[in-house]
Amino acid sequence: MAQDYTKKRHPRKRRSRKGLQRSGDLIHKIARSLNFQSQLDEYYIQKYYAELFGRDISKNSFPAKLINRSLHLTVISSAWLMQLSFIKADMISKINGKLGKKSVTNIIFRVGKLPKSGIEKRPADKVYLGDIKLDDETEMVIARDTRHIKDDTIKRAVKAAQTMYYKRKSKK
Repeated sequence: MAQDYTKKRHPRKRRSRKGLQRSGDLIHKIARSLNFQSQLDEYYIQKYYAELFGRDISKNSFPAKLINRSLHLTVISSAWLMQLSFIKADMISKINGKLGKKSVTNIIFRVGKLPKSGIEKRPADKVYLGDIKLDDETEMVIARDTRHIKDDTIKRAVKAAQTMYYKRKSKK
C-alpha cells in the first residue's frame, strides 16, 4: 500500500524553553532564596552612594546596613541628620531608581563615626568577621557556586555575600 505524500507535513515544533532561565535571573533567584538579596542591595547602595548624592553628602554620611528595606544611614553630626531628614524621600527614590526596584522604603538616621578608608583601631575584645578565616571546604563550595557567573561584578558580590553568610554562621 502506497503512502499518500500529498498531505502537508507539519513543521517541526520548536522545543519548549520553559526549563531554561537567563543566568542573571537565576542568580537573583538564588540570592533571594539564600537571603542574600538584601546584602546585594546593600553592596550596590554603598557602591553607588557617592555617585547618587555627591561628594558633600557622601563625606558626611554612610549607608551602614539595609535591614527589612530600612536603610540605616550613619551621619557625622546631628546637623547633618537634620539636613538629610529633609531630603529623605528624594534619597529613597534616587536609591530605588538606581537599583531598579523598591529595595528601600525607609531611612533610619543615626549619628556616629563613619568608616575610614584605611584600617582603624578596633577594640580587642570583639570578634570581627574580617578576622574569621573560612576552611578550604567552604571556600570550595563558594567557588563551585559562583563558577558559572560570567559578570565579574555580580560574581564578586555573590562571593562576598556567601562569604559573609558562612562567616556569620561560623561565628555563632
